Amino acid sequence: GDKGVDPREADPFILLVHHRHAFRPLDFLRPLFSAAIMPEGFPAHPHRGFETVTYVLPGRAGLVHRDSEGCRMRYGDGAVQWMTAGRGMLHEEMWDTGASVDAELYQLWVNLPPRSKLVPPRVQLLLPSTAPAGGAAAQVQREGSTPVRTGRVIDEVSADGAVRVRGIARPPAEEEAAAAEAAAGEVA
Repeated sequence: GDKGVDPREADPFILLVHHRHAFRPLDFLRPLFSAAIMPEGFPAHPHRGFETVTYVLPGRAGLVHRDSEGCRMRYGDGAVQWMTAGRGMLHEEMWDTGASVDAELYQLWVNLPPRSKLVPPRVQLLLPSTAPAGGAAAQVQREGSTPVRTGRVIDEVSADGAVRVRGIARPPAEEEAAAAEAAAGEVA
């Protein structure tokens, strides 16, 4: 019979979810529904012992994040938020309904190894490679007890333009080579 996935074979991946939501400005039931029945997003909830990596598709609205560490940020349009819950935190993710009528994102939950399950919570925000700092794609509105680390999404296109890869981290040796290549391009 079908026994499903053995969790030991899936670790460190806990969950991958795709969210797509459309906000229609002329939907007369929307204000009533969101105020009286259900807020638009994911109200305060706890996380502990894992990380969430949230990627908002380019051109799409994203989320407004608040957490128990005091952080508040909004991100969308190709940005990535990497939240490490560690020893635990409450956070909420509400749809950024003012940014656009269409929101779409992927969120990956990654289990932390046992030695890292109780690390202090932290949040990282990665802007799209072409977005101006402090622009509409992502903004840290208030840092909490832990400063928000910011960086850039790696955006590479094959020479023929047929393949585009967006990444959030490179192995250290590749990062050093890319930095040297960028520095050489600035000198030329």
